[in-house]
Amino acid sequence: MIKAFPLLLLRGTALDRDRDTWSLRDSGGTMPMVLRSSTFDVDDWRDMARLSEALRVTEGRHPKDLRELRRLAATLEPDLLRWAPRTEYAA
Repeated sequence: MIKAFPLLLLRGTALDRDRDTWSLRDSGGTMPMVLRSSTFDVDDWRDMARLSEALRVTEGRHPKDLRELRRLAATLEPDLLRWAPRTEYAA
């Protein structure tokens, strides 16, 4: 089984301190996802997010090859809310 997660740029981490080295740009907020860097842009990030979504929806029955996974990914829009932190409040 393969799972893919977005790269998070959490405050106080070494990656956050070195963000300029890699030209990391994030989404902001409490769980900032890296959306672009010196090696990929926002369009590349969207492609990666679609691949992650394709892996999620095929969990336990992944495609046999990358071409098939890419074909499926091209038909999907990623569920970005699945990466948002979930908070439950007691009544």
